[in-house]
Amino acid sequence: MARSYKEKPHKHKPGPRRPVSPYIQMLRQEKKQDRRQLTILALFVLVTLILTLVMIKLIIEGTAPDPKLYVVQQGSIKNTYTADALIVRDELPLKSPAGGFLVKNISDGNRVGKGGHIGDVISPRAGDLLKNLQEAEKNLSKRQLDLLYEGKFDQGKGAFIQIDQRLVPLVRQVRQIGGSDLQETDRLGLKMEVLVRSRNQDLLSFGNRDEALKELSDQLDAAKEALAPYETAINAPVSGIISYQVSGQNKAVKAEDFLKLDPKKVEEQIKEFKPAGKEPGQEVKEGQEFAFLVQAINQDIHIILDGVSPSRFELDEVYEIVFPDQGISLDDARLIQVKKQDDLLWLSFRSKSQLESLITYRKLPAEIILESDRGLKIPVQALIGRGKDRDKRANVMVLRSGYVYEEPVDILREDGEYAIVSSPLGVEKELEAGSIIILNPDAVKAGTQLE
Repeated sequence: MARSYKEKPHKHKPGPRRPVSPYIQMLRQEKKQDRRQLTILALFVLVTLILTLVMIKLIIEGTAPDPKLYVVQQGSIKNTYTADALIVRDELPLKSPAGGFLVKNISDGNRVGKGGHIGDVISPRAGDLLKNLQEAEKNLSKRQLDLLYEGKFDQGKGAFIQIDQRLVPLVRQVRQIGGSDLQETDRLGLKMEVLVRSRNQDLLSFGNRDEALKELSDQLDAAKEALAPYETAINAPVSGIISYQVSGQNKAVKAEDFLKLDPKKVEEQIKEFKPAGKEPGQEVKEGQEFAFLVQAINQDIHIILDGVSPSRFELDEVYEIVFPDQGISLDDARLIQVKKQDDLLWLSFRSKSQLESLITYRKLPAEIILESDRGLKIPVQALIGRGKDRDKRANVMVLRSGYVYEEPVDILREDGEYAIVSSPLGVEKELEAGSIIILNPDAVKAGTQLE
């Protein structure tokens, strides 16, 4: 029987390789080089990124602010309400007896006795004579000062120093204002003008052998004599404190009658109030009101608050009212009336202090100071985790046994700089006087251990 054999596949022996062209070889080498360069570049970028991150971390850790520790203590925060105040007084209007230029002899806020010389109204026909008088006063004052500086007027040195001490703070105030308040600048200018005129008159009474001074004094007397027929004197009908800050409001309203208004009407008067005063030397008409006298020993301060409960205030209680722009404080403001209309709360206070200082003002920003809230007092910068509406709940970073804990607190009162806080009911450990908190909470995290 014949055997069958499987045929083995025929293996072809590789023939000789075809030679690769130099161009193909060049392309293959370029691809290898490109892959190698990409790999190196990728590794370089990765290493650079890792090093950059490490450096950033080291920089942050090296420049991170150190935690500032603050020891919690008992303290207080004043309850303050801020609003515009309207000052009402019983006033006696003064009207000009003639038409012309008003020359004031007494400045705002000064007291004048009955029959006292307030000033003069100069007829418009005497314009040149008035200029002559002012020039004579100026020349006389200059000569007096020259003699003082030369040491030839020692007998008048005391009077000069006394007036100069009163002029210096007025000049300082004018510089501080710097033209931002023309009305106040005019008022201070009048005070200085009256003081200088008074000083010149006082210095004349000492006498002096200086011929130039005597000649200037004679010129001043001649200018006054020439102007006399054109002057109409204004004398005080009663004694009182004078002010030239005349407005169309309140001048005919008695303090007791003003109390009969309703809160909305008072709010309108406060909002619409516009002061109007007469500048020194300004022309007035016959019968025109140019000033007023205050005889009363009281002044009423009226303040409108919006959305405040009247339960915060008690009748007949004495409160402190501060006028921050003027640096004036009343510590005897007694609450004489409380009226509520819709959301408006009208508070009326009566005070006997600072009459002269406030005589030139009717409307000005005021702060009512209530009794203080007392408790654990901490800086508001230590509070974290508050909502946009500045919720009454926040967190503080507390240091206990060397570790930082984030704990909640209730905010009872705050004034923008400090807050009175307490721990909510049910917390494991309460904040107390002597507890240590982190003043800059962004510098730490809960669980951080501080050495």
